[in-house]
Amino acid sequence: MPVETSIACVHKSTSVKVGYQVQLRFVLSQHIRDKELFEYLVKYLGYGYTAVNREGVDFIVTKFSDLKDKFLPLLHLQHPIVGYKYLDYLFFMQAVEMMQKKLHLTEQGLNKLREIQLSMNSGRNNTPPQDTDSATTD
Repeated sequence: MPVETSIACVHKSTSVKVGYQVQLRFVLSQHIRDKELFEYLVKYLGYGYTAVNREGVDFIVTKFSDLKDKFLPLLHLQHPIVGYKYLDYLFFMQAVEMMQKKLHLTEQGLNKLREIQLSMNSGRNNTPPQDTDSATTD
């Protein structure tokens, strides 16, 4: 199943100190014939949503608590990602950890998330992510 993980600096925000609101997004993509399967998956899990596009159908999880507490543990423990997409998963987990520590609310943390974003998917250089402690603030 194709997997796309992404970090998006969604928009400028006056309510956030660094001026940007960050959102994580985990996407599983399949052929359109699997639309009913993904709709069932949303109903079964009780979170996420589906989106149809010209290339197929996506199962998408964006709510941080659903990602952190439900979906990512499910992937980690029961259905681990294998192959080259595993590196994107590691980057994504690094971003989750940074957001859990509220590092995305600092300029330094936001810059680190931008670096991670550029290293994922098509920007991947097949190098595992570094520890998030380098993004901590003093």
